[in-house]
Amino acid sequence: MESVKIVCKISLVATLILCSGLIVFGQEHFSGRQDSIGTGKKITFQKLKLYFDDDYLNFAARGTDQYYTAGWQADIYYKRNTHSRSFFDRLLLGLPNSTNVYFYGMFRRIYTPADILHSQVIYGDRPYSSVLTLQHGLTSTNDKTNESLSTEIGLGAIGPITYGSDIQNQIHILIGSQKAMGWGNQIRNNVVLDYKLNYERQILKPSGNLKILANIDCEVGTLVDNAGVGFTLAFGRFKQPDLIENSGALHNSGSHKKILIHCFMHPTIRAVMYNATLEGGLFSKFDPYAIDRADMNTIYLQYDIGFVMQAGKVGISIAEKLRTAEFVTGHIQEVGNVTFYIPF
Repeated sequence: MESVKIVCKISLVATLILCSGLIVFGQEHFSGRQDSIGTGKKITFQKLKLYFDDDYLNFAARGTDQYYTAGWQADIYYKRNTHSRSFFDRLLLGLPNSTNVYFYGMFRRIYTPADILHSQVIYGDRPYSSVLTLQHGLTSTNDKTNESLSTEIGLGAIGPITYGSDIQNQIHILIGSQKAMGWGNQIRNNVVLDYKLNYERQILKPSGNLKILANIDCEVGTLVDNAGVGFTLAFGRFKQPDLIENSGALHNSGSHKKILIHCFMHPTIRAVMYNATLEGGLFSKFDPYAIDRADMNTIYLQYDIGFVMQAGKVGISIAEKLRTAEFVTGHIQEVGNVTFYIPF
């Protein structure tokens, strides 16, 4: 019976999100005068991006459920053929003389302590927390200057209202793994409103099969406040134009039939001012357990390594993500990622 309730809850949320997306896209498509030249459409759909993080996907094929245990994101990318009047679009930043691709999506993150066998609080370990947000973003790419800028707005919630405990434990039942027993101590309900920015530029290309890109990024809001600086070393066979959209996205232009594969490594050093999944929500002081600010590591290093394979407009990316300890008593965390790019 409990499984049925969980499935109903998930279905309800998915239906609401789908309906909201259809309303938004319908308004964009049918409102106002349609162009009489070209396609006559205000929106041209580009691709679907499916993003999966999980501790069981790492290269060692070993599930740990330590800290960042899972994350999923689904984004629908599209181009606008007319000038946007949307308030939310005006909050997003683009580069001059660039190709702009927008997206709507949904993102979930689930965090657990290293010890999930006990129902009581494990002091010095990571708090349980679950995040669910709706995303709206813009990737602006200039192929002549080899640079791109991505901005993104997130609106959602952190806490029991996102049903992270139900989803994780149902998955653990299906795969025959240990249920996480301490979800009663998770970070309490709070609103999430976040804004992200990521700027990337190619700085060196010694050959047609090797390139180096530098990037800066930041995130501000009620979920996370941080800033990072990093670079990407990529080598292999690339599809023109050369720029990798923010270290992973694939261009839709062209009709190359060959299979292209390139590998990448992407280290980032990050400064953290606030993290609600560790310290508790901004508008609540009644969390059963949270990491004290004095015990937070304000600097950590993240290192991603993997490869991207592309055939025509279809692509897949597989990566390993390592992160140094986020708090004083914490340890290195490791998850794997699989991302699919499916054209419309």
